[in-house]
Amino acid sequence: MALFEWRNNYTVNVAKFDNAHKKIIDLMNELHDIIKLKKDSHSFEKVLNELYGYTKTHFNDELILMEQLGYADAGDHKHEHEKFILQLDDIKHKLENSSNLLNVQLLYILKDWLITHIMGTDKKYSEFFNKNGIQ
Repeated sequence: MALFEWRNNYTVNVAKFDNAHKKIIDLMNELHDIIKLKKDSHSFEKVLNELYGYTKTHFNDELILMEQLGYADAGDHKHEHEKFILQLDDIKHKLENSSNLLNVQLLYILKDWLITHIMGTDKKYSEFFNKNGIQ
């Protein structure tokens, strides 16, 4: 069973960002599978690093577009991303140095944050981007 399934109500109506969110979910599910199947640590580290890098790239893509279009809440959104990257740094360290049970618990924390972020903060930019021709 997957840790996290994409639901249509998660859409932010910007295809590039919806696809990025889906990719992040896929990577989280891949980490979950590696933990559950007790695969080697090299596989785990590889996917964890990909998740970390991809999340940072996605955050940057959102912020660049916000700044280009003059999104009023760009500063707050950037601050939320920065706080999450610090949290992700901490979780990444814990995931690399913890038991499988703790790994799964930390993945649930990531999942909860992502849902909250998409459904709250990211949903706020949907209408703004759409009005500016970003679909």
